Amino acid sequence: MRRLVFFRRVSVNSRHLKPETGESIVAYAPRALTVGVLLLADYQLSTVATFSDTLQCAAERLGKDICRSVLMSPAGKPAVSICGRSLTTESAQLWPENFSYLAIVGEYRSRLGMPEHTIQRYIQSADRLDVPLVGIGNGVATLARFGFLDGREACSSAATLPKWKRQFPGATFRTGQLIVEDGNRITSLGGAVGGDLAALLLVRHFGRRLARRAVAGIMLDHARHPSAPPPSQFAVSRPADIRVAQAIDAMNANVPDPVPLAAIAGMVGLSTRQLDRLFIAEIGKSSSRAYLAIRIERALELLSQTILSVTEIAHATGFVDGAHLAKTLKKSEGLTPREIRSGVVDGRLADPAKW
Repeated sequence: MRRLVFFRRVSVNSRHLKPETGESIVAYAPRALTVGVLLLADYQLSTVATFSDTLQCAAERLGKDICRSVLMSPAGKPAVSICGRSLTTESAQLWPENFSYLAIVGEYRSRLGMPEHTIQRYIQSADRLDVPLVGIGNGVATLARFGFLDGREACSSAATLPKWKRQFPGATFRTGQLIVEDGNRITSLGGAVGGDLAALLLVRHFGRRLARRAVAGIMLDHARHPSAPPPSQFAVSRPADIRVAQAIDAMNANVPDPVPLAAIAGMVGLSTRQLDRLFIAEIGKSSSRAYLAIRIERALELLSQTILSVTEIAHATGFVDGAHLAKTLKKSEGLTPREIRSGVVDGRLADPAKW
């Protein structure tokens, strides 16, 4: 096994360097974006797909010489996902000196074919070379396990928060947003958020306009801001009753054009009254209040993350018009759309418990 030799290099992440002579700042073109993606055990395929595909799409438009991602595994073998499917990696762990970022996806398991301390030392080598460390999905737990998040803030879903707080007391976990950045540590939720994270890295290196053009066609509508809330607070921890979970999925799929609750109940083989009883038992509120909460959450996201008009947002979230949306938000949040859009909310999320 190749021996790792640690040394430090001068960071060149900045686009502007100041000459020693004290002259004016000289602008330089952004350096190439090269992301090493280390796949460990039990990663989500969707996480890797959205993250890597977004970077690959950018590489095809910008050129592989200035945008590149490399899939790696500890022993160079196919990496097995949580669903049992494998991805063929390009190589074993490459020397991280030329990486712009080292992203970790998945957790350590003995079946990886490499001792735990060897993987830890590899990540440590990147850290000593001033390469920012990125944890995606359960890769956040790996960084915390090896101590790279001690004294740092990190991203967690509501479902994993209690477990991670017990296992990794050295880190401070935050919920309710997609991406958390603390110095040279970036952590994010998994799944579709991988695309938002890749877009964020592209913006950092190439600017917003070029990054938007690079990922055109792969993002559904817009790259969400790192502080944006997860898609639905009800989807963070799925209800135990599969019928309630399926009903919530149907609600999320029909936000712009809400369907009658009787139709949703029929989809899962229940009457409207039976569906209400199950919702109250599972999440503590009726199906109608849950549906409204999902639509309000989507409206809050669009207000804070897009430049769509209030009327357009109202139509996109199933409200009759802008006045109807404004009245609903005033009742639920105590704020008008203008106040929400101007930042009066201060990052506060819609609280489903209110409805």
